[in-house]
Amino acid sequence: MNLSSLSGKHISIHNLTGKSTNDHYTNIPDEIKKIKIKILNIYVLPFLSKRWSVIKENMFLLDQLRNKIDFYYQCYKIEDLLLYKNLLSVFDVFIQQHTQLEELEQKVYGTTSTKGTKDQLINMVYRTTMIKLKPEYELYDAIFGKPKRDQRQYYREEVIADIQKYMILDNIDFKNIKDYIDKKYPSI
Repeated sequence: MNLSSLSGKHISIHNLTGKSTNDHYTNIPDEIKKIKIKILNIYVLPFLSKRWSVIKENMFLLDQLRNKIDFYYQCYKIEDLLLYKNLLSVFDVFIQQHTQLEELEQKVYGTTSTKGTKDQLINMVYRTTMIKLKPEYELYDAIFGKPKRDQRQYYREEVIADIQKYMILDNIDFKNIKDYIDKKYPSI
């Protein structure tokens, strides 16, 4: 039996599981949806766009949101809520680390408070994102160290090819790759 809704979608109430296919999304309470949207808007999106001031300004909400998530998890047992709770813990750590980094930069690169003196030096620090190598080259550097160009050292392509082969294996981690590469290339 097919039902038509006002939106024009056809809903089939008969399927092999005996459950409606739309049930999961329609049964989430509005309060939980609002919490998820709030977390995305005040933590995730500003983090992705590196707007640290927005995240810092809303730091006071972390405990309040965690408490609400705990309450709603006890009521509804929706597993997604645990993910969001852990995400808030991650943002708490990010905020603390970023604040410490800013304080360190202030100490290292900070300017003096004397304005208008002739001896004043101006420091300009331009912060860029770290340049990342392809993962196989990052692993090569972690295993053997970065090749020194001034000593005519270069990446060995056969090692890079082996690292690429190991990277696609299931249940592989850095330690396993390092062990395989060290066994195969002990002289590097």
